[in-house]
Amino acid sequence: MDYEKKNDAYYDIVISDINMPKMDGIEMGSTILQKNISQKIIYITAHTEVDYLLNAIKAGATGFLTKPLNQDDLKFLLYNVSQTIFDHKMIESYYSEIESLNITLQEQNRELSRKNSELEKSLRMLDTMVTKDAIKQTKTHKEEVVLDKKQESSHAHMYEELEDFSFEDYDELIDAYEVIDSAVVEVLQSGGNLSLTQTKILPISERFGKYASTISYYSVFASLGSAMGNFSRVLRDNEIPDKKEDIVNVFTLLESFIFVLKKWQEGLSLKAYESINFLDASLISDMDTIVMMWTQSHEKFDENDAGMEFF
Repeated sequence: MDYEKKNDAYYDIVISDINMPKMDGIEMGSTILQKNISQKIIYITAHTEVDYLLNAIKAGATGFLTKPLNQDDLKFLLYNVSQTIFDHKMIESYYSEIESLNITLQEQNRELSRKNSELEKSLRMLDTMVTKDAIKQTKTHKEEVVLDKKQESSHAHMYEELEDFSFEDYDELIDAYEVIDSAVVEVLQSGGNLSLTQTKILPISERFGKYASTISYYSVFASLGSAMGNFSRVLRDNEIPDKKEDIVNVFTLLESFIFVLKKWQEGLSLKAYESINFLDASLISDMDTIVMMWTQSHEKFDENDAGMEFF
């Protein structure tokens, strides 16, 4: 039985006589409905017996026309069946449009979520600045700021040294920064989870140590490298704060610090040598503040670390 059209689509309506030589209409209708359960079938019959018509209904008949055909009955039945088919297709079209709109809304929600995450990060940085200023105002003791670079070094010598800064060294700085930034974001997103912080602090400390050893090779960064080396050891040798609130405060300030560190790093890549040390004091001051916050809750500041100089 050639039921499907050449374009592999089903007919909207099948009109069939019940009495046919090879296969009666009811059997043919049952076969069609096995392929397409929503097929609309109209039977033409001379039978009016109830049992015969019930078998046709069970077989999925949509409607009946009795012989001899009445044109008005035919038009009325075709109109009603066509209207049903049209309504069904419109509903399918609406569902498809709704699904497409849902996909679009999901994509927009993901974009809004991404922008919201960026906004929250910016707000945390603003809060950090406020917290940092409050800490500086309430500190009763300030460590002396010592400049440990050689004043007699000329600009010409500095430029010559920085020109020798290798791509391998810069790649190491980038790798260290990315590990630190990822770990800090994870801790903040966890809300200061103690277990997660414990696992992340060692790689953070190690990358700061690697960062320090890389830049300390160049005399122009000696002060910053020395301070960062001490900073790495404090993070490694002292226990993490025992309260989630303290962890969030410290890591929020740490997030602000590495943001400034990235700007310092970008200046190096752009060879902005005249202002290369412009951010050093800010970076060292931030490390000083983080160390104070890191150690004050335990009062276990090591004697060796207590004597380190930040500038």
